[in-house]
Amino acid sequence: MQLIKTLSTTFLIAVTTLLSCRKDNTTTKPEHEKLSATINIMSPYPNQVFKYGDTVKIVADVFAETKMHGCNAIILNQRGDTLFSANAHEHGSSIRLEKEWINNIVTTNTLTLKLICFMDHDGNTCEKTQTIQTQSEQK
Repeated sequence: MQLIKTLSTTFLIAVTTLLSCRKDNTTTKPEHEKLSATINIMSPYPNQVFKYGDTVKIVADVFAETKMHGCNAIILNQRGDTLFSANAHEHGSSIRLEKEWINNIVTTNTLTLKLICFMDHDGNTCEKTQTIQTQSEQK
């Protein structure tokens, strides 16, 4: 049931991103050319540890040779459940994503931060993942 909820949330975000912008007249690359982007995550750093209530600042720069159509940030737990999802719906060859999530996990866990960049309206994406850690409260 949780997997269905996670997949539905991710699908809804992707569809919303793709449908909410107007398709412009750009040159289509040949099918054999893979659209790609460079994704630089400045914050959080890999395996950074967050305690309950800490603010997780997500800052990333994305660069591509073509005009992109937005970027999503998703935080997943080890089961693949979506804990946080945010969208930067911007068009351009460079996108800066700045979002915040308040850690509401009280136990020690490894989470995955996934950035998904939408390269076009045809479903081409680029992704980058990195792990972050939550730490249980010690009393």
